[in-house]
Amino acid sequence: MEFADLGFGVVVLDTIEYRILVLPTLDSQRRPIPEELHVALIQIAFEGSRLDEVEPPDPEILRQIGYVPRPFEFVVAKTRERR
Repeated sequence: MEFADLGFGVVVLDTIEYRILVLPTLDSQRRPIPEELHVALIQIAFEGSRLDEVEPPDPEILRQIGYVPRPFEFVVAKTRERR
């Protein structure tokens, strides 16, 4: 399985970090990427979080950073306290 366009970003807001993960939904052969792979990448990016613990990203924050989600992307976000 080969895929590209995997992205991860962190927006720092006063006392929190807003983490955004961009996952492709199709591989280079236009086949669906298994949900198990998405779950594993979410657990890595969001320190052990489950799929039901992440949320769609805030459109205003995406606008502020100049990111526009594209078709065939699965974009999730989660906040955490800054350390």
